[in-house]
Amino acid sequence: MYNLVIVSPAITRSNLGGSGRLARILRIPLVRAALLAISIPALGRLHGFYTDYVEPLISDAWVMWVSGLEKVLMISVAVVSYRLLIRLIERRAAYELGGRDGLREFGIGFGFSGIMIVTCVLLIAIFGSYQVTGINPPGILVYAFVTTAFYALLEDLLFRAIIFRAMEEWLGSWLAIALVAGLFGLSHYGNENASVSSSVALAVGDLSLAAAFVLTRRIWMVWGVHVGWNFFQEKIFGMPNSGFAASQNLIDVGISGPSWVTGGAFGVENSIPGVLTSVAVGALLMYWAYQKKQVVTPAWM
Repeated sequence: MYNLVIVSPAITRSNLGGSGRLARILRIPLVRAALLAISIPALGRLHGFYTDYVEPLISDAWVMWVSGLEKVLMISVAVVSYRLLIRLIERRAAYELGGRDGLREFGIGFGFSGIMIVTCVLLIAIFGSYQVTGINPPGILVYAFVTTAFYALLEDLLFRAIIFRAMEEWLGSWLAIALVAGLFGLSHYGNENASVSSSVALAVGDLSLAAAFVLTRRIWMVWGVHVGWNFFQEKIFGMPNSGFAASQNLIDVGISGPSWVTGGAFGVENSIPGVLTSVAVGALLMYWAYQKKQVVTPAWM
């Protein structure tokens, strides 16, 4: 872990100079965050144009492959547009999207999530609440992975690279982690099968995502954790993901038993095993972040 590319929090802050009105306004973190966040719904609209107007024209034999390529393209557009906006608005390089060892960091985060989900599945199985009912062709996992990666990246850019950085500059790391966790949980309250308890569970479990970003100050590891969690939970082990029933999954399963064990219809995020494994990994990563002096104190201190 200590061989990760560690970026200092100081160099991911804006490099705005000057005393003009525009410069003073842009030095306000929440103003910059609002300008950067515009790119997220814009990307969503662009993707929506494809799904509404282009995808229906593609034959069934090719739709999965073309849609997968579209999401790969959208991932590239998201990365490039963020880098350009950071250069334009904050007058600096987007170190949080630096390419050096990005694939390796993604793999580490992905591996962490794999261990977390396997642990949850084993615990659920011990209680007799997880029964395999069928296996689907593995080829579908390629498209499932790309789809999961696309949606996770949009959330990670918004919640980590944009909102968290803005809040942390004023409030410090700990308060920013707490506030962003609350927003993350609240943002999923409108999902199918969501409840107050599921939003609270998501907020608490968000520590693993927050800590991955605080440790490296780069998007790759937190993206790997996020993609891995959703991919293994839904696409491999066939469990609901944030309230939505599994689709494009490898294993068909029957899940029964108390919701504190299984997470119920919302998914394992809403279970005691899911929350505990997320908090354990998050605490470990935050310990490393503290050791590496990646934790920022509030501006008033």
